[in-house]
Amino acid sequence: MLICKKIRRFNCLRTLSLESEGKPLPDDLQKALGQVNLQNEAPQIAGKLESTRAQWAKLYTQALQHDSDAVEKYNSLLSEYKDYVQRVSIQLTELGAESAYQQRVNRSLRLYQMMPKYNAPQSINIDVRNCTALPALCAGQQ
Repeated sequence: MLICKKIRRFNCLRTLSLESEGKPLPDDLQKALGQVNLQNEAPQIAGKLESTRAQWAKLYTQALQHDSDAVEKYNSLLSEYKDYVQRVSIQLTELGAESAYQQRVNRSLRLYQMMPKYNAPQSINIDVRNCTALPALCAGQQ
């Protein structure tokens, strides 16, 4: 960044862009870079690069840790979701079986209600021909 302070930021960005694309630098940028004295500033640049590398390494390890935590959380949630789906499926199956049973009971009740009811007769007339075999029934007729 010290180099970028020495030359204009726009030229710095242009230089980085051209170098990243592998294109040759125009004369004005080469002249501006030639004016920067790197021998005096090399230790400062190296120190800043090392601290930047250390920061990026730390961020990278943190990102890896967050990524593995996210994967573990995702797998945990996926496992819980599968268990939930299985429980709901079992409950729906039970409800379906209960519903089918309830429908059969309801149909049976409707059929029973539609059947004609038996009305018992008010009196029973018995004509006994053999009073010796059934003397209790003949007691009132003699």
